[in-house]
Amino acid sequence: MTTSMTPTPAPNVPGGATLATFRDQFIDWLNRDDISVQNANNLITRAISRLNIELRVPFMEREIDFTVTGGASASGFSTFSLPDDFLEFRTCAVDGVPAFPTTYERWLSLPNNPGRGAHFARFGGAVVVKPAAATTLSVVYYGAFPMVVNDSDTCLAFSQLPNLVMWAALSAAGDMYGLTDQKTQWEAMYQRDLTAANQLAIRIDRLGGSTAVGPVKGYAV
Repeated sequence: MTTSMTPTPAPNVPGGATLATFRDQFIDWLNRDDISVQNANNLITRAISRLNIELRVPFMEREIDFTVTGGASASGFSTFSLPDDFLEFRTCAVDGVPAFPTTYERWLSLPNNPGRGAHFARFGGAVVVKPAAATTLSVVYYGAFPMVVNDSDTCLAFSQLPNLVMWAALSAAGDMYGLTDQKTQWEAMYQRDLTAANQLAIRIDRLGGSTAVGPVKGYAV
């Protein structure tokens, strides 16, 4: 059995949303004469790293498709390497059929042909599935925002949720410079916008699902 991998690229970042332009706005907000470009970049990097941990919104979703040639693995299970920007599973489908998530420990105890559909788990930098995929494996996952290093580097969070990145960077600056009062305010603003963004993602997921609120009977839709 051999596999080939086809990732879906991350969305394009609108023009102008670069590290240089965002850093200029951040320094204006912080309003300190003693902050260097390097320190500003480090604080923005910390903000992006924090978003990678705490934020889960639709524009962070990525899809990667594996094509299997030569038939299913003789071992009864398949192992596929996850991309470097992998943060968290969203969904997984084996040979076009949705698979059930489980822990790796539980996955180990399953028979190679567990019945009632395939099961998948993460192990290290790979996704493992039982029974083995015969033709395809499709994984939808949350992908990390890339770190920005050069002034021309872009980040989707700069253009999609600039306030959230700004509050996170300012909160980190509050820690660095001992700005206790401002830190409290900036952190509260960050938590407010983070909650709103994640709640919006949840509402989108519920649309059409069992928890969705249906139209009033008789109304045109």
